[in-house]
Formats: sequence, C-alpha cells, structure tokens
Amino acid sequence: MQLVIATEQCEHRARTTANLVALRNAASGTGVTNWWTNGGDQIAFGRGSAAYVAFNRSDGALTRTFQTGLPAGTYCDVANGDPVTGSGGTSCTGPAYAVDASGAVTATVPANGVLALHAGARTSGGGTACGSVTVTFEAQATTYWGQNVFVTGNTAALGDWSPADEGVGGGETGTAVPLSPATYPVWRGTATLPAGTAVQYKYVKKDGAAVVWESDPNRTRTTPSTTPCTATWTDTWR
Repeated sequence: MQLVIATEQCEHRARTTANLVALRNAASGTGVTNWWTNGGDQIAFGRGSAAYVAFNRSDGALTRTFQTGLPAGTYCDVANGDPVTGSGGTSCTGPAYAVDASGAVTATVPANGVLALHAGARTSGGGTACGSVTVTFEAQATTYWGQNVFVTGNTAALGDWSPADEGVGGGETGTAVPLSPATYPVWRGTATLPAGTAVQYKYVKKDGAAVVWESDPNRTRTTPSTTPCTATWTDTWR
C-alpha cells in the first residue's frame, strides 16, 4: 500500500496574492491611466491616483522613470516587500520608491517580475535615503576591432560631456566611463552618481582619436533617491 500525504498550500498567504489583493482594493473604481509599453514584453500602467504596476517578462531587470498618477511620497513595492507598521510609522521589508511632485518614479522591475505601488502602502519612513547611487550602464552596440564604447554625460562622474578617458586611445585625460565588451554586443560599466538626480548621458564609440557619438536627443534618467541605491540602465546604440 502506498501512503500519499497531501500538503495544503495556503496561496492566499503568499505576498503575490495577499499584497496584490490589497492593491486591487485600493484601486477599485479607478480607470487605467499612464499606459506604457516597450512594444514587447514590458508594460506598465496606473489606476488613477491609487496605484501603479509594471510587468517585466524579459530576462533582465527593467530600470526606468515611470510616469504615475500617485501623489508625491514614498511607497513600498508590495510585489517585492511587505509594508510594516510600527511605532515609527510604516516601513517596507523590500524596496521602497520615492514618487516626486510630478508623479514620476524611478524604479527597478526584476527580471520576470512585477512592480506594485498603491496608496495603501505609502510609507512615512520609506526606504533609507541614498547619498549616492551605483548605476550600471548596459549598451548594446556593434563595433569593429579596435573600437571601444564609453558613456559620458552632464555630471563629473561621467566626464561632463567629454569623450576623453583615462589614458585610453592616445593618452587623453578625462572621466568618460569605459564599458567592458565581456558580454559583447552588450557593453557594461558602472559609475557612482548623485541620488535623486536627473542625469543626461550618451554613448560614444572610440578608436584612438576617432570619436563617434550616438544620435540626439540626450538620454535622460533619474537616479533613485531611496534604497536600493543601485540602478541598471539598459540601452541600444542609436
């Protein structure tokens, strides 16, 4: 005789169920607003001033500035953490994101994951404020042998729009950030940038003194102001 023991799974207790039911309740009666899609496997939308969600079905994290309808404040990402109310107010066991006065929020949606913010999970303390943010730049760019890719922009950490780099390609001096071709055709590199700041940047290709800039307009993203104090900005050369 074979003994089979059934194990009950209380799925209603799972974060992806319980927290998103709370989001649904908060968004009840509101319409869809601020729709966004990358045209493929990433979408995001709001529910009036009550909630905002983003879905990422790709194999890489999605970091961008989303336009929400939420009031300014800090919100717990209830898809990846739990709001906790204590004597010091409400905090979050996972990432918390600051929505600015215009309703914009810079956030990261995990690979094959979800971002979920709603008015019922607005924190008083929120995530810990960042002094600086480590940004990983990922640029898909094809090059020929001897050509390298850099990122430069409107901050000192990105070279203040100088395409020069530290001693590469003829001994120039400057602070453009070199990107590694280890995962070619995706070039990667990191820079430490100020938190909660709109950053303009572009990628350049260099072969010695020959510099090729990607086309206008400048790319613009905003660094997170609260934990996690990291971001990955993924782009394709244009």
